[in-house]
Amino acid sequence: MGAADHAVLNRALGRLLPGPDETRLLRAILHRGESARASWNAFRVSVADLPALFRTDTGNRKRLSPLLLTSIRENALEADARLRTVVKTATLREELRVGILRELAAAAYSALGDAGVPFVVVRGAVLMETVYDDGAHRHAHDVDVVVPPEHIPAAVEAVRGAGFEDVHALPWEQGQEARHRTQLPVQLVQRAFRLPFYPADFARLAERARRGELVEVEGVLRPDATDSLLLALGRAS
Repeated sequence: MGAADHAVLNRALGRLLPGPDETRLLRAILHRGESARASWNAFRVSVADLPALFRTDTGNRKRLSPLLLTSIRENALEADARLRTVVKTATLREELRVGILRELAAAAYSALGDAGVPFVVVRGAVLMETVYDDGAHRHAHDVDVVVPPEHIPAAVEAVRGAGFEDVHALPWEQGQEARHRTQLPVQLVQRAFRLPFYPADFARLAERARRGELVEVEGVLRPDATDSLLLALGRAS
């Protein structure tokens, strides 16, 4: 591997992997006890205004507020009243979002099931229910379901009847997005990844998927643990 290849690899890894500050924050919210406190203290000294960071950041830090609030409470992380107010407000917003998302997800799953459309739920809408202790700990702003390509037209009609009436095609020939009047979308995709080079399609996912209850809807297919991990890593990269 030449110098140019090393440079390309370094840039790619720099985009994919958390930097020092991000690593400290992740350890502060995911670790327990002294490890969490030490990481939090190291993170705090690198940020000039913590409340401003979690109040105005539009990326992943703000979305981590519910996890941070839990860690503050369980690990006795040092946090002043301003920061606590900010993360409590962000957590409340996520809890409200989760309630709306669950209600609309249930409507979409029921509509697809009643129409006889085969589907597998992927990404945040299933992870928040199966991996996290609290749904608000996993930010999700849409519902993603993988559908066989020949069933996507029927899937669109089914979710239209559930109130997802604003429909448009997704890029990369992934499928269709149907948006509810609340602006929450259901993505009806023929593969779990954007690029067709990675064939995470319905057949490949369904053969290992597990069927069970999801948001009080029975018989919903969701990926097994291995596929869920691979999908999370693949989408992140």
